[in-house]
Amino acid sequence: MGMDALALSSRTDRGASRMLAAATLSVASLLAAFSFCVDLAGDIRFAPRTRHSTRAPAAVTHAGEAVSLVQEWRLAGDDKSIVQRLAGAVLNPYYARAWSFEKTEEGAYLVLFREPAGTPVYAFEVDSQMKSVRATPETVDRLTILRVRDEAQSRSGLLASAH
Repeated sequence: MGMDALALSSRTDRGASRMLAAATLSVASLLAAFSFCVDLAGDIRFAPRTRHSTRAPAAVTHAGEAVSLVQEWRLAGDDKSIVQRLAGAVLNPYYARAWSFEKTEEGAYLVLFREPAGTPVYAFEVDSQMKSVRATPETVDRLTILRVRDEAQSRSGLLASAH
């Protein structure tokens, strides 16, 4: 190995050790900062949330009423409300993100219920002024299937308990 190669090797080793020292110092600084933040967060006390007494805009109030109307509505001949009927098919029929609405005209809304992607959509037309709900034909079919399934399960449960 010549003198030039030896000098180059020595410079490369010094550069690598400087980079290692800088990396170590950076990691140590990050750990110290993280530790400080954890200590600081332990001393922070959050004030309880207070509700403001402002009124929601009328459209939101009516939309919320539209969703409530749908949740409590019963399909003709069914003794259970929509949320009670959906409870047999989904994890949480009251899950707020599963319910959506769109204003279609003054006082009328399209209310949709959909759990995760890939599950059926239940669609309802609501007239909030008349307090009336109408399910789409596909939704009527899906709810009827749920009702028939629930009734069949309850009958088979009664038969099993009779034996």
